[in-house]
Amino acid sequence: MRDRPSAFVESDQVMYERTRTGAEIDFVGPALEVPFESRYEDRPWKRGAQTMLAQHGRGVLATRTPFQLHGSDDSPEPVWAVPVAVVAWLLAH
Repeated sequence: MRDRPSAFVESDQVMYERTRTGAEIDFVGPALEVPFESRYEDRPWKRGAQTMLAQHGRGVLATRTPFQLHGSDDSPEPVWAVPVAVVAWLLAH
């Protein structure tokens, strides 16, 4: 994925996933190293990350404004909160 960011928007490389509980993860696929979920949230954001955390143990939650990569004790978060504007900018570069 890092060597071909355009794979993120190619329909044969990005899919959604429905879990056994009926929850949905927005973007998964063989070209992605981690799942992505989009949520138009400001705060709190961790509830929106629960499905990815339970299913994959990690992921990126594209949010409205929260940006958090580390926990309060400076340990890495398994699911990152990244504003969707940053995700879009990274895809364009």
